[in-house]
Amino acid sequence: VGLLTLPLVYLLARRLFGLRVGLIALGLMAVSHWYNAYARLGINYNQTTLLEVAAVLAFWEGWQRRRAWWFVVSGLLTGAGLYLYFASRLTPVLLVAFAAYLWWWRRRARSQSEPVLSPRLTDMALWAATTVLVFLPMVPYFIAHSQELNSRADFVFLFNDSAKMNTFTGASEVLPALAVQVERYATLFNVGGDRSGQYGNTLPLIEYYTAAFFLLGLAYALYHARQPRYMLLLLWLSLTVFIGGVLTIESPFTPRIVGAMPVPFMLAAVALDRAWTRLGMHLTHPRREWAMRAVAVALAAAVITNNLWSYFGHYIHSIDGWAQREPATLVAQYAAQMTDDQKMYLLGAPELYIGHGTIRFLAPSLRGDDLLYPDAELPVRDPLARRAVFVVLPNYLEFVERLQALYPHGQIKEFRRPWGELQFVIYEAPAEDIERWAR
Repeated sequence: VGLLTLPLVYLLARRLFGLRVGLIALGLMAVSHWYNAYARLGINYNQTTLLEVAAVLAFWEGWQRRRAWWFVVSGLLTGAGLYLYFASRLTPVLLVAFAAYLWWWRRRARSQSEPVLSPRLTDMALWAATTVLVFLPMVPYFIAHSQELNSRADFVFLFNDSAKMNTFTGASEVLPALAVQVERYATLFNVGGDRSGQYGNTLPLIEYYTAAFFLLGLAYALYHARQPRYMLLLLWLSLTVFIGGVLTIESPFTPRIVGAMPVPFMLAAVALDRAWTRLGMHLTHPRREWAMRAVAVALAAAVITNNLWSYFGHYIHSIDGWAQREPATLVAQYAAQMTDDQKMYLLGAPELYIGHGTIRFLAPSLRGDDLLYPDAELPVRDPLARRAVFVVLPNYLEFVERLQALYPHGQIKEFRRPWGELQFVIYEAPAEDIERWAR
């Protein structure tokens, strides 16, 4: 899914700003540690990004080419996205906001005698009808189970509970809490601090050099905000970060803003393109042109090197979001080798749960439970569990002695990183110990 997203980002950037911007945006995103970290995860956030980019591209094509069938394609993609991660609900919000801007822009341009096109009402109606038609099979279920389907969105919304707001921002009033949220996301791309378990990287989302050009591109886009192509990117970034980020808990939480992931790279590409054009106008001597090419190669090498270090040098050797990576994979590989008479119990919340996607993917037939309250849940008394495997993360090591006392014939295994850091402990309890407590 991540690989399929790249050519769409190239096509969109090319349609908005030209071939060179398309190629630069493609290159910057393809080597980005942020993008690659998510692209390697088997999770529906990536599907949200893919369909959102495709929906925006189709919408832009429909508006530019005045072809109704492009709006149908955009509606199909928008509606399909609503079946995925709930951040996909931002796509129709973005496209409606962009269409509203285009209508306003057209009215303003008419007063200045500028030739401007805006989406026709029939095209927008076709887009909306297609979106609804695709989502229609879900509508009866959505209506009957709206509480369940909206439960996650309600839970992560920051401002529906003052206690929750105070817990996640340290502020008990709305405006100070909002200021904290805005500051966290305003610095996320260039300073860092993602708190999600899915990535959880203390580094900036965008490496140093790309981040610098992203700020320049953002400033350039704000200066030219009246042009639809820049307004599209500004709306895309601001609406996603505000609705999916600022208004939610656990900030900064990058999975909720991955739909706008291509935007910073396109803005950085715009800044690089404009800088190259301006320099080219003044450096016409052949030797100076070669100097420009050398600088471009050096900059590309610096971007690649910085991203390589950010991911392979820093991230995978840090504890940022660590339980979601190597431990989850090792636990899953161990679970895949378990026999039918074994059951796994995981002492890992909130860092890791038995239902983690990697574990479900590599060990689909695993029988297991989370021990969220091990003080009350030990010993286990499941009559269907002949033998038990207890996975104990470092924050639960105090329970290893209790497991040894409850299941004295068990075996303990430690899983460490190459440099000695403990990842987790597995305690295998035999049938004779399990049966003693199951009676």
